[in-house]
Amino acid sequence: MSAGSTTLRSKLLRWLLIPLSLLFVVDAIGSYFLARHLSNRVYDGELMEIARELNLHAKVVNTVPTFDLEKDAERTLLLDQYDDVYYAVRAADGALIAGDAELPRGHAGAAPLAYDGQAHGEPVRIAQIRGTDHGSAPFTVQVAETLVKRHMLANEILIGVILPQ
Repeated sequence: MSAGSTTLRSKLLRWLLIPLSLLFVVDAIGSYFLARHLSNRVYDGELMEIARELNLHAKVVNTVPTFDLEKDAERTLLLDQYDDVYYAVRAADGALIAGDAELPRGHAGAAPLAYDGQAHGEPVRIAQIRGTDHGSAPFTVQVAETLVKRHMLANEILIGVILPQ
């Protein structure tokens, strides 16, 4: 009787453990993508705020696009404990007014957006807005940051979801 019950027990375990293991893997993958999405949402908002602040310093003076931000204010605005932060302010024709020339030119369109890109050989997340100086030609303001704190938050969320399972 023990040989038959062991076989039945092992069959039941296989019938339960294999589907549960597959379900766990699918859930872990879904949780990872959800964690990345939530992490991006949180930090994209911060990047947009920096872009809006930088846009306030883009002006047209005598038909010449200018950018006036003191170095101390720039350092404070771009200070981040974990990530490198870059910015670029471009005129309507794409000419760099201020910031980092290595940031790729932005996407067309007026809506604020956030997207993945590359800067200085590293993957970055870029927030972009189009602003104007009181009805004059639009500026494109981009702020990019490396992905260290985004990955840290996504991993914390993932561990918080997966560990109890």
